[in-house]
Amino acid sequence: MILSAIKTLQETLKNGIEFAKNSNNVEMQQKLVDVQIQMLEIHEKMLEMYQENETLKAEIKQLKDDSELDKKVENHNSPFITFSDDEQKIKYCQICWGNNRKRIQLVISKADYGHSSVARCVDSNCKNYFYMR
Repeated sequence: MILSAIKTLQETLKNGIEFAKNSNNVEMQQKLVDVQIQMLEIHEKMLEMYQENETLKAEIKQLKDDSELDKKVENHNSPFITFSDDEQKIKYCQICWGNNRKRIQLVISKADYGHSSVARCVDSNCKNYFYMR
């Protein structure tokens, strides 16, 4: 709405400049050109503000989504997490989640030495592993 009003104003200024040229009024022509330059600067600033607003809206949405997801995290007495809305209770690496919010599913396999299983993270930057009973 505002951007279309600015475009209309720019067109009116353009017509005014043309009128001033035709009437040989150099002073009016220069003043209208100055106003037109200011309008272009305002238009550019408004576009920047619009883009910044859209970016901020996306960031707010992401923060809200993250907050909702954080409410679903279930911590356990082991270095893994699950999510309350996950019926399968898939185990994810607590370190990867805590460091950079990555959901890296743990690989769980049978273990020796009196432990019932070993869980390990497959993320190349983490490689977390631990025994589970």
